[in-house]
Amino acid sequence: MAKTGVSKFRFISPGIQIAEIDNSQLPREPQAMGPVIIGSAIQGPALRPVKVDSFSEFVEIFGMPQVGNKGGDIWREGVFGLAPTYGAYAAQAWLRNNSAVTFVRLLGKANTDATVANGGAAGWKIGNSYENTSYVSGGAMGLWLINSASNFSTSATTGTLAAIFYCDSGQVALSGNVYGSSSAGLNANVTASSGHLILSRGTGITFSAVVITGGVANSPGIDETISFDFNESSKKYIRKVFNTNPTLINPGGRQYASSNTQTYVLGETFDRDVDEYITNSGESGDRVLGVMLPLSNDNNDTNVNQSSLIKSSTGWVISQDLGAYASYGPLNDNIKNYLDLEV
Repeated sequence: MAKTGVSKFRFISPGIQIAEIDNSQLPREPQAMGPVIIGSAIQGPALRPVKVDSFSEFVEIFGMPQVGNKGGDIWREGVFGLAPTYGAYAAQAWLRNNSAVTFVRLLGKANTDATVANGGAAGWKIGNSYENTSYVSGGAMGLWLINSASNFSTSATTGTLAAIFYCDSGQVALSGNVYGSSSAGLNANVTASSGHLILSRGTGITFSAVVITGGVANSPGIDETISFDFNESSKKYIRKVFNTNPTLINPGGRQYASSNTQTYVLGETFDRDVDEYITNSGESGDRVLGVMLPLSNDNNDTNVNQSSLIKSSTGWVISQDLGAYASYGPLNDNIKNYLDLEV
């Protein structure tokens, strides 16, 4: 046996010898991986295992657990919070008394429309192409607002697209007095109209709309009548009185009462353009006109928002232009060279 540094000492007990063991390079103890939890979360890397050691680290990476049943303006605020994140709650419970968990975030279920036949396109589609011969096809309907004028043939008028309704079936139409009906031979008041200029009701750009769920031309089946305006502080504000939750159209397994399902959703509203371009007050002699028109043509249907998956990329960032603001344009000679660069 090799001699050690203590071999020169004399020991009283026979057969006992001291040897030093070098512990300066002990192998590292394997870290605990914890249980593997597979579930949903509102953010973070997906479809790969991520080890977290504390709940604060989990929240930083995957976000707080969500109880589900979120309400409000889903179209604008997003779908996070509609469904409960059971996996996140399981991770929270484990990390309350333990040190590590491995979490795999799921991305959800593929839509039934994402088939091989249509290329597996991502996105969404609501309703079909507009058909003016019936009220069953659905599609995208645009609400346009126009400042009224005493004579459209001689006076310049200004209008803008104010809102878009996406109808899974039926339509959303305006009702009220038709502009110029006495000279145009139209009824002074229509129950449901697409394509007619309808006069606003009272002040504040107020209109009345009907939700049509069936019927044929000139005989609509009206499900609901809604009065609305574009004043955000009003109880009749357009985004407060119309459905803005797309999941109510096709709730699937969500726990919605059948009476709460809808045939349409209010998508985009262009409040800033309305404030800028619609200058009439809505009072008598200073009225606002509204018209519902289908947003489709031979090449595109606005109700279809599907496209193939593409790589993410950063949008163009154009530096401050110090020239005259009235002549600013991204394609001006002084900055167009930036458009030749690749971000």
